[in-house]
Amino acid sequence: MPGSGIPLGALFGSGLSAADSTLGSYLTVSEMFEEERNRKRELAFKADSYRNDAIIAEYEADHARAMASIRAKEIVRGFRRQNGAMRAGMAVSGVVISDGSAVDALMDRAAEAGRAKELAEYEGEMQAWRHENDAAAAHSQRRFTESQSRTTFASRYRQAKTVWTEANKVKDVWSNLADLL
Repeated sequence: MPGSGIPLGALFGSGLSAADSTLGSYLTVSEMFEEERNRKRELAFKADSYRNDAIIAEYEADHARAMASIRAKEIVRGFRRQNGAMRAGMAVSGVVISDGSAVDALMDRAAEAGRAKELAEYEGEMQAWRHENDAAAAHSQRRFTESQSRTTFASRYRQAKTVWTEANKVKDVWSNLADLL
C-alpha cells in the first residue's frame, strides 16, 4: 500500500499465509471427523458380519439336530429291517425264536441299534451345542464391536479441543494480518 510502509509483497505473503492456515485448519478438522465416520462405518460393517456369523451358526445348530434325528431314525429303520431278516432266516432254518440263543442274538442286535441311535443323537446334540456357542460368541463380539463404535466423551473432547485449537490458529493468523494493515 502506498505510503503505509508495508511492502505489498509482505502484505500479499501474509494474506496467503492466513489463507493457507485457514485451509490447513479446515482440512485438519474435516479429516478428523472423516476418520471418525470411517471408523464407525468399519465397526458397523464388522458388527453386521458378526450378526451374520451368529445367524449362520444358529442355522447350523438346527441343521445338526435335524441331521442327527434323521440318522437316528435311519439306524432304527435299518435295525428293524435286519431284525426282520434275522427272524425270517431263523424261521426258515427252523430255529425257534423263543429259544435262548436266538432271543439273545435279537436282543444283542437291538441293544447295538439302541446304542448307535443314542450315539447319533448325542453327536448331533454336541455339534449343535458347538454351533450355538459359536453363535453366542458372534453375538458377544457384535455387541462389543457396536460398543466400540459409540463416540465417547473423551473422543468428543479431543475433537472439540482440535476444533478450538485450529480456530485459534486461524484467528491469530488473521489478527496478525489485520495488524499489518
